[in-house]
Amino acid sequence: MGTGLRAVVGSILPSGVLPLSVPDPFAGQESFDSTFSGFMVVFVIVALVVVVLAVRNAGVYVKRGIDPTTVDAQMKATLLQSPLLDAGPRAAAPDARSIDDRLAELDRLLASGTISATEHATARAEALRTL
Repeated sequence: MGTGLRAVVGSILPSGVLPLSVPDPFAGQESFDSTFSGFMVVFVIVALVVVVLAVRNAGVYVKRGIDPTTVDAQMKATLLQSPLLDAGPRAAAPDARSIDDRLAELDRLLASGTISATEHATARAEALRTL
């Protein structure tokens, strides 16, 4: 018989029952190795792209005087200090109508019962004050 696996199998099995071929337990290992190698190559390429983009972004921040490690906090602080987000009282836009039109509107609202006499007097005084 020979040496190796065939010899061991031949010594265990009765003569004449020896299989023609013994399956290789590591068959297909080459395709697994190549697939794993392919995934590793893709992973390394993606990691390099991520690192290159992070370095380029950091360079842009540094060029503009921004600390790349705290850029999110700096942008939030700048935005929160913006006058557009100021939560304080806003000045009312001036009324484009003439004073006669505004007083006539107040008189119409009083006559229709939409506002009370006190509200009419207060609004009339405010309209006259803005002259």
